[in-house]
Amino acid sequence: MNDQSRRRAVDLTRREFLGRGTALAGWSALGWGMALGPAAEARAAGVAPLPAPAAVLPSYVADATGSGMPGNSDKTLVRKLIGARRGLEVLPRGGYDHRGDVFGRGRVGRDDVKAIQKAINHFKGDVAAVRPRPVTVCWHYAWYGHANRKPKQQHVWFKGGGYSSREPETEELFNDLKNEFGITVDAISWADPKADKNLNEHFELGYMQAANGRTRYAALLYESLISLRATPGVRIDFSRKKTRNRLIDHFRSMARTFVQLRDDSRARVFTVDGRPVIFLYASHTWGTNVDGTGEQYARIDEAMENSINAFTKVYGKAPFIIGEEMTFAETDRFDAGRQRRSANFDGVFIYHHAATHDFIIRGGQNLRGAYVDQVREALGHSYVAMTHKSRFTDKPMLIVPSFAGGFSKVNVPTLHCNRVDYADFLKGMIDFHEQEYIQPAFGEQGLTERPSIFSIGGWNEEWEGHAVMPSKFNRTLSPRTQKGFDYVMAIKQAYGWNHYAERQLNLGV
Repeated sequence: MNDQSRRRAVDLTRREFLGRGTALAGWSALGWGMALGPAAEARAAGVAPLPAPAAVLPSYVADATGSGMPGNSDKTLVRKLIGARRGLEVLPRGGYDHRGDVFGRGRVGRDDVKAIQKAINHFKGDVAAVRPRPVTVCWHYAWYGHANRKPKQQHVWFKGGGYSSREPETEELFNDLKNEFGITVDAISWADPKADKNLNEHFELGYMQAANGRTRYAALLYESLISLRATPGVRIDFSRKKTRNRLIDHFRSMARTFVQLRDDSRARVFTVDGRPVIFLYASHTWGTNVDGTGEQYARIDEAMENSINAFTKVYGKAPFIIGEEMTFAETDRFDAGRQRRSANFDGVFIYHHAATHDFIIRGGQNLRGAYVDQVREALGHSYVAMTHKSRFTDKPMLIVPSFAGGFSKVNVPTLHCNRVDYADFLKGMIDFHEQEYIQPAFGEQGLTERPSIFSIGGWNEEWEGHAVMPSKFNRTLSPRTQKGFDYVMAIKQAYGWNHYAERQLNLGV
């Protein structure tokens, strides 16, 4: 399929947009082989098939006003916006209202109104199919201290050029873009100030002071390898008292950061069950053996108990901890060490699904077909393994899968992606995760009463190319059809704009 055919993605019709989502929304545990028939192969090549007659927008995409249920107010809003165009500069044109663009095209037309009307009619007759808007998480970094930076070895470069993480204006711009394109939570990279003296200071000066911070929810991404001073490629030795004490001290310090976010910033703290969320990056490296036995694992258990207690004394509530313990590839397995460690957490996540050389190469280096098959298989391993519960709460594990796009990093094969494939991937994986994990683990109310949580890569990780921010270049993006807005437009098409910017997010498990 040539580039000209693929570029049709920039202006797909209403029928094509709805059809792609409908075909993929029917994936099931047994349906993948059928989904890779001729029609799916055509989709993977960039051809937009005709839709099924019953194609309908997800309820949260049709809910343009963000009220929680598609209705006449949504149709009225979008009808007023017909003819509006965003433009493809970093900031939209004056008067443009992103809520009306339900297809992620950067424009509003009569087909948007027709699609919303169809959704209204559909969900009136099937209220049980209404879903709360999913919560989307992006990793957010503050490594960047100077706005006069120029691209060197970066894999991605912001469409607006160089920026400083120390500037509130930078974060204000980012916040507006994230809300427009449907990103709910900023998982802020947090490291021990003794190991990285600038990271947290930059966030205090920039992110915490952004004028529109009230529209954002913030979690912390604990940089385990940096903070615990791990040697690259070496597992972290918890038999060392110094390691255990560092972890306890870091939890105490992260509690202070959450207090700052809650009391001294405009941002809101992202909580589950009222508890602030911490993603523990690289927790899978904890322990010098992987069999889950021996004194060292008892030490990990003890260190986690003491860390949670230290956090609680400062913040007033225990943290909701999500460890990085999901399987990395279809050949990877949920070993006894992971099982033992993850019982200390409330949930698990994976930083990115492009985890190994072989995983990317075997999948064809494109986010489609065989590669997505591998992602589903790896996810299935984690679903099966996560039958145990948190030893602190006796609740099921909350799984937060990565639905990131492409991946580019030095000495790692590139995982390529484009706007069409990414939108298809997101739509299909939302349904797959909710049917294969959320409903079995949490029951029918897990689908209807609480939003699912997904990570969608990094917002601005310039050195490991899984960033979704609008870009001047992104080495994973091929072809580039929407002037660097390809990934965020796909996110908006799949999830809608970020409703939680304007209403309270209460997420219980």
